[in-house]
Amino acid sequence: MNQQVRFKEIRKHFGLTQVKLGEETNTSTETISMIERGKVKTINDNVLAYFDKKGINNSWLKFGTGEMLKSESDNNSEWKNKYEKLEKESEEKEKKVTSLERRFMELQSQMNIMYQFILRNSDKLDISQLVEELNLGKGKASSSSANLFVSYSAYNNVEAEEEKVA
Repeated sequence: MNQQVRFKEIRKHFGLTQVKLGEETNTSTETISMIERGKVKTINDNVLAYFDKKGINNSWLKFGTGEMLKSESDNNSEWKNKYEKLEKESEEKEKKVTSLERRFMELQSQMNIMYQFILRNSDKLDISQLVEELNLGKGKASSSSANLFVSYSAYNNVEAEEEKVA
C-alpha cells in the first residue's frame, strides 16, 4: 500500500470528504485530490499537523511502518516529553527568581548600611566616609551602590543649596 492509498484510508477512517478535510486543514480540495491520486508527493504541514492531532502515526502515513493510529505508549511518551520540558523551564525560572531574591536581599542589606551610617553621622555627614563604608563595610556593597548614593546625595545637596539661596 502506498502513501496515497494510506492518505485516503485515513480520510475515510475519520468519515471526511475531500472538501471537509480541505476545510479542516485550510487546504484546497484540488490538493487533497492530487495527494490521493499520487500527483503530489509531499503532504503539506497543515494536513500532517491535523492528522497528528487526530492520533495518526506519521511513520505509517509516510512509509507504511507501524499501525495507522499512534499507540498509547506513543501518546504517553509525547506527554512525558512535554511534562519534562515544562519541568525544566520551571526549574530554570525558579533559579532566576532565587537569584533575584538573593540580589534583592543584598541590596536591602546595602540600604540598611547606608541608613545606619546616616543615623550615626547625621550631624557630621561625610559622603566619602559613607562610600568607604559601602565599598569595604560589612555589607560588601558594590561600588555602583556607592556611586548611586553619592549621586543621590549630590542631587539632594544641590536642592538644599538652591532652597537656601531662594
